[in-house]
Amino acid sequence: MNELSRIIKLLYLSLLMGIPFVTGSLFVEPVMAYPALVILGFGLVLRFLKREPFPPLAGGILFVFWSAALFSPEKALSFETLSALFFSMGALFLFEKEDENILIPFLAGYSFLMALYVGFQYLFIYPQLMAEVSDPAQLAILKGERFFGTFALPNIYSLFLLVVVILSLQRVLAKGGKLYLLSVFLNGAMLLLTRSFIAAVILYAAVVVIFFQKKGKYGWIALGSALPAGALFVLLRGWESLGHSLFFRLSNYISAFNIYRDHPLAGVGLNHFDLFYPVYRIPGANYVHNAHSLPLQLMADLGGIGILLFILMAVFLWKTRKSSLFLLLAAVMLHFSFDLTFYIPSVAVLFWAFAGIALNRRVAEVKKDSVLRIAGHVMILTTVLMTVLCSLIRPPLHPFERITRELQADIQQKRLYSHFIHMSRLNLWADPEENPRVRAQYEAYKEIWQK
Repeated sequence: MNELSRIIKLLYLSLLMGIPFVTGSLFVEPVMAYPALVILGFGLVLRFLKREPFPPLAGGILFVFWSAALFSPEKALSFETLSALFFSMGALFLFEKEDENILIPFLAGYSFLMALYVGFQYLFIYPQLMAEVSDPAQLAILKGERFFGTFALPNIYSLFLLVVVILSLQRVLAKGGKLYLLSVFLNGAMLLLTRSFIAAVILYAAVVVIFFQKKGKYGWIALGSALPAGALFVLLRGWESLGHSLFFRLSNYISAFNIYRDHPLAGVGLNHFDLFYPVYRIPGANYVHNAHSLPLQLMADLGGIGILLFILMAVFLWKTRKSSLFLLLAAVMLHFSFDLTFYIPSVAVLFWAFAGIALNRRVAEVKKDSVLRIAGHVMILTTVLMTVLCSLIRPPLHPFERITRELQADIQQKRLYSHFIHMSRLNLWADPEENPRVRAQYEAYKEIWQK
């Protein structure tokens, strides 16, 4: 029964991460979402039946996100975020301390498969994409030869690699093993090839801490290698590319803070940064759909409630401090804070899975949960699961799609003023450089209305 349970958990993980050579993994694709929900529901039922203690704060965090999604103006954007969170956070309730010994080798093996695929991608897929892709942002990634495999973007793949390298290095220092040593070097090299500045800095800091913990004098050697390590990364990335990246990231942070400044109490709505960014975009900055920072995204989206949520997340992380996995979880949380991968199930699921393992270690000897507490968790999890399922079956219309339909109806029924109002709303959210057609139409109808 235990072996079957672990196979089911690893299958759940595979559905979220994307199966190499078959699927991508930026979002959970519908064909994979439904079996993932079934597996998650089955795992939750088993946990209820065993009356095992639930991780602290988990129910509260999920409930606040669900409430924020329910009361946000644009449900399509909010339910998309809630679904991503629930898929990844579900691993917190599935994985137990006994799963650590199977999960780490599984990830190491998965990373080897991914390295093979990335090599194939570089040699055969990149050249074809270079000839077909016209989007400037995608072309910039391809020309920079930043590898990403099935993880859709380099920064997502780099977080996966960050997790694998930290786990493999800890295994090598604790138990030895040539396989894990190979994993450290191979995945470390792959991380450099993603050219992700945030992941590289966090990995370097984690390696220094690990060496100080396990091999004192080697910690000083690792610390002293900061200058050559930094020079190597700059050589790989290039000054110009790194400078642009840092400018864009800082610009995104400023925009998110400005949104929070103007909406400090409840923010603009869960995942509504996407709508308001064109209004707050710094001149010359990139076009993005998130703030590239979990705390700033929460502040912009949810205002003071978002700050409270991030504090709850920090307390949740602190509760794992006595576990050997605390360093890994802290590294991933840092990545969340400087490059928003918190809502990407393919990598965020790893944070929640290892958090479940770490907290399960601490509560293993605790008595069974009370019936009242179990009933509370059942209610929260069932409510969120049903909300996510309904949003997958009948997703709400995206605001742009809804307004476009309203515009078409205005044209058919010759409602000039209504058309002008809808165009003004669309124009508010559309960046004139990214979508000049919307601005041109708005200006045209503005002239007509003013006459």
